[in-house]
Amino acid sequence: MNNNQNNTRQTLITFKDRILRDLMVRSRIGITIYILLWSIIIFSTGLYRIKPFFSWSVLALFSLIGFLRVKHQIDYRKPAPHRYRFNFNLLVFTVLSPAAIWSVLFAFSILKPIDSEFKLLMLLTTAGLCSGGTSSYIPDRRLALAYIAILLLPTATLLFFFKPEGLPILLILLSYFSYMVMVTLKGFNEYRYALSNEAKLEEKSNELERISETDGLTGAYNRRYFNKIFDIEWKRASRGGNPLTLIIIDLDFFKKVNDTYGHLAGDEVLKAVTLEFKKTFKRCTDVVVRYGGEEFAILLPGTDSQNAIRMSESLRQKIEAMQVPYEEFKIRVTISSGIASCIPSHQKPGEILHMEADAALYRAKNNGRNQTQAMVIT
Repeated sequence: MNNNQNNTRQTLITFKDRILRDLMVRSRIGITIYILLWSIIIFSTGLYRIKPFFSWSVLALFSLIGFLRVKHQIDYRKPAPHRYRFNFNLLVFTVLSPAAIWSVLFAFSILKPIDSEFKLLMLLTTAGLCSGGTSSYIPDRRLALAYIAILLLPTATLLFFFKPEGLPILLILLSYFSYMVMVTLKGFNEYRYALSNEAKLEEKSNELERISETDGLTGAYNRRYFNKIFDIEWKRASRGGNPLTLIIIDLDFFKKVNDTYGHLAGDEVLKAVTLEFKKTFKRCTDVVVRYGGEEFAILLPGTDSQNAIRMSESLRQKIEAMQVPYEEFKIRVTISSGIASCIPSHQKPGEILHMEADAALYRAKNNGRNQTQAMVIT
């Protein structure tokens, strides 16, 4: 199997719920079509008077399946995604079972010497059902092909074996079936291509969103993302009554690093310390942000001040011991950290956490740098 086929298969697996949703939407118009067409046929030809039990029984059967399809349309989005297979199988059953019933009626109308008007109406409506079904079920090639095969091939087979004089009708049916197969395959390929393009577009969109929220140098989140996630985490912690901690970190005398070794060396230092930040604050909920320049912020949902101080001190010691290689140099830096922690509430503005963390950082720098200061907000 070549790469294109592999990509196509992966795309269809990824979008299987989307395909089911498209099938459900596209098939809505067909829910009442059998009821409508059969009603027109039996009333216009008078079949409801000639064969009342047969006419009304078939109509009741189509109505029952139509009701099941309506109920499925209402319910299919309620179950969890793991019920995809059940939903798909139920859709297939409610699509193919009325087609099978109609196929029997179509074969009966062609093979039996009955009213020519009835036969003509069955020919026209069957052709219309094939055309409409092909359009509706193109998202799943197998379903679309099975649908037209059920409608046309049983009658064609019976004509071939039991009614040689029906050769013209047989040739017409086979020609029409071949044409509908080609239309189905072409439509499916176009749908698949559109779906693949949509997947690529969504992937590009997600990548652009990620890039717009990430610092290009260090790979940490940027301030734009921090402003968004901070508001979310503040509200979440307010609802749950959980602690939220903010650490603001500044690299000590970083300008001296740039002046002594150059800005490229400074970039290497920023990348190295960011990597250490991510190793220390590695929970999926921890957010490492490059605020700008040499300033960073760490947002820790569900972490109280004591744990934050312990982790921050561990980080400070690792940074102090770290030597960043650049050319023939081994560059060493230290960090100062300000920590603010509280249990958010709707009565407190989120800015208070920023202000207190900034104030704690200011104290750490004022007291000689290379240290951690903390503030608990009550």
